[in-house]
Amino acid sequence: AALSWASESLLSDREFVLAAVKRNGSAFQHVNASWQRDAEIVLTAAEQKAEMLRYAAEELRQCRDFVLSLVQRNGAALAYAPGRLRHDREVVLAA
Repeated sequence: AALSWASESLLSDREFVLAAVKRNGSAFQHVNASWQRDAEIVLTAAEQKAEMLRYAAEELRQCRDFVLSLVQRNGAALAYAPGRLRHDREVVLAA
């Protein structure tokens, strides 16, 4: 992914990172840790590639509302959600 070669200044630019993950959700695995806590960036990446949820910050992965919003857009993300959310009736039905 192009982000693996990008300069630190570009990787620090939120708009650049958001544009990159919009073009290629897999690019999310190369973002700085600070962007792993950015709900919009994570959602944008995981909408395209559900497995990008595994690179999200733990607080987002554990957030029921965030995961619910994501599985409504990409049901496959349920496979990468924490176990307690895979047992949540509303979250599962939304997927």
